Order: sequence, then structure tokens, then C-alpha cells
Amino acid sequence: MSKISIKARWTFVLVALVLAAIFTSYIFSKQPEPVSAVPVVSVTPPIKKPLQEKPSLPIEKPIQKFVITQSNVVDSPQEAELTEEIEDEIIEKKKFVLCEHIISGVSQYEFTGEIRMTNKGSESINGWTVHWEYEDGATIFESTDVALSGNNPYTGEYLSWNTEIAPGKTVKFSFSGLKGDENAPLGVRVSGEFCM
Repeated sequence: MSKISIKARWTFVLVALVLAAIFTSYIFSKQPEPVSAVPVVSVTPPIKKPLQEKPSLPIEKPIQKFVITQSNVVDSPQEAELTEEIEDEIIEKKKFVLCEHIISGVSQYEFTGEIRMTNKGSESINGWTVHWEYEDGATIFESTDVALSGNNPYTGEYLSWNTEIAPGKTVKFSFSGLKGDENAPLGVRVSGEFCM
């Protein structure tokens, strides 16, 4: 998720909470007029009472407007502090994994490589899946330490014993393939739910 969509969602949540609080305070502050259970019947003509002013509604603070742009959210200083705290908390909890495609060996027609996943975040990753594709047509014919599927693009999934990537730790798996042209595939992008 991008930082912009996170800000937009939290801003929406904050606006909804403010509106709910204003609505609730309005509903509960309104006092119902007492209703007499038994009507009063008088023999004498009724005396006209002076008109009473209806109690005015409590003056509430105006709802602050929010302007959402692609780069920031403009709001009051108190809400800016709250938004900043929420963003910091989200960033702290977010899982950052550096996913790399490394070529470790090359022969005339083949190459060996590995995918390394290093957890740069503060929480463990339990269960991972990565995807990559060779634009030069290289193909993988053997892999170790991974459940490999696909035929360019490829998908690598965890095994029962390497499912967790603890903070600061690296999990990797290796493979052998046939080159698509005279050079081994370089600059291959690895993607996945937790990859940076």
C-alpha cells in the first residue's frame, strides 16, 4: 500500500469519528419536553402564559475541513500531530523485506542464482511468496529450498522449515537455469507482498 492511500484512509477514519462524536453529542444533549400523564381540566378559562423561548441548541464547534492532496493532508495542528503519530506507528509495524535476485555462477550455457529475502522490518514474516521473470527468455530447470512453480514468470514459496523471516535475518533459496542469451540475466526484479 502506498503512503498516500494510508494517509487517505486514516484521514477518512478521523473525519468519520469526528462526525460521529458531534452527532452523538447533539442527540444526547437534546432534552425531551415533559409530558403530563393525566390531562388537567380546569373550570376557569385558561390563563395565557407568556411565550417561552425555546432553548437554543448548544453551539458546537464548526467541523474542520480537510484538504487531501497527493503529497499531504492539511488539517489542524492537533490533528496533524495525531496523523503523524498514526503514520509513525504504521511505519514501525510495516514489514519491510529486501528481495534480491543474485547470480552466483555462470557457465557457457547455464547460470546459478539465488533469491535472498532480508527482513529489514521490526516484525517477523510468517509465510512468504516471491515472483520474478526473465525478459531474455532464461529458464530455470532446478531449484533447492523452495516450492517453485511457473514457467517464466516464476513463483517461489516457503517450505515448512523456512516459512519465517525474523527481523534482521535472511532466507534464501537457489536455482540453476539455462541462459536466454549469451549473458546471465541481470537486474531481475523480485516482487512479493512484503518486498520493498
